[in-house]
This record gives sequence, C-alpha cells and structure tokens, in this order.
Amino acid sequence: MRKELIENTTELVMQVGVARNPCVAGFQFGSRYPGDPARLAVYDFLPEERLAEVENLHDFAGILAFDKWVCNTNGRQAVFFVDPGETRYRAWMIDQGFCFNAGAWTFPDAPLRGIYTRVRVYDGVKGMEAFEPWFERIARLAQPQELDKLSSEIPPDWYQGDTVALYDLLDRLRRRPERLPELILDAKKSYRQPFRNWN
Repeated sequence: MRKELIENTTELVMQVGVARNPCVAGFQFGSRYPGDPARLAVYDFLPEERLAEVENLHDFAGILAFDKWVCNTNGRQAVFFVDPGETRYRAWMIDQGFCFNAGAWTFPDAPLRGIYTRVRVYDGVKGMEAFEPWFERIARLAQPQELDKLSSEIPPDWYQGDTVALYDLLDRLRRRPERLPELILDAKKSYRQPFRNWN
C-alpha cells in the first residue's frame, strides 16, 4: 500500500479502543471473502439451534489447538455462511491478529485464550482424541523445514528485518507442540468448562 493512499483515505486506520492508528505503507495482509460478496451472506452470529447444525464444528477443536500453539491471546472469532447449492452453514475462522501475543512475540499462556465464546461448538469433544489429529498436523508444521519454508514468504518489513527475533519465534514454535495436550487440559479445567461432554 502506498503512503499517498493512506494519507488520502481516512478509513485506512487500525482502531484499537479509542486510538486510531494509520496503516503503514508497504505490504499488507488481506483475508479472502468466502465467495462473491454480492451473492454470499456472511454472519458473525448464529442462533443456538443453527449453531448446532454447522457442518464443520469439529474445526473449532482444530483451531483451538492452533490458537494454543501460536498463543492467540484473543478469543476465537469465526464467521458463518452457506455455500451456494448447500443447505448447512460452514464456519470460517478469522482474525489471527493476536497470535504470538499480538506484536509482542511472547507466549503468555492462559487457559481461556483461544476459546470460542459459545462453547456449544465444542460439544463434539469427548476427550483428548478430538484434538489428536490436529496435534499431528501442527507437529508436522512445526518441523524446521516446514517453518523455514513458511517464514521465507514473510516480507522482511513485517518483522523490521530482525532475523534474530524471527528465528527465536520459529524456535519457540518448533518446541511448543509437545505442550498442546497440557494447554488443552488447562482449558478443560477452567471455570468456563468449555468441553461439556468430555468423558
């Protein structure tokens, strides 16, 4: 994004609380819309009876494992939509901006971090086995060659060219998968009791 565009577009700001910070010139991250915005309605809330019918509710267990791995210090956010020709809603996980404790690149783990507000999405979680396929996928992603490949695609402007900090972050990500079962159990034991059907 060019500096002139930012200076002449009042909407190009990041609002955090009452503070409005202008976007920074350079490469930006953008999320895809799940379809044609003119023909596909997307919702950030579904009534309880509809929420139970979301076809990929098991993905909430997967994204929780991911959020624990990368220490997403925000609550999980998702949007819902019905693909053309389908009858059931699908969930898309959005807003990963607080991974690695936002810009701090630290891992202050806490039991409820990454938990979706409406715990009904975890009703299919009967035990740790609901997370194990996701743990395996994360462990593969945490292999040095995989993280190195992914990190090579990050524009240096995004980490201010600080390769020492980037390699430290990657090293911590390589080691974190072994902690995931413990972090999930901490969430299970929390006062929110997100996994109501855990045996």
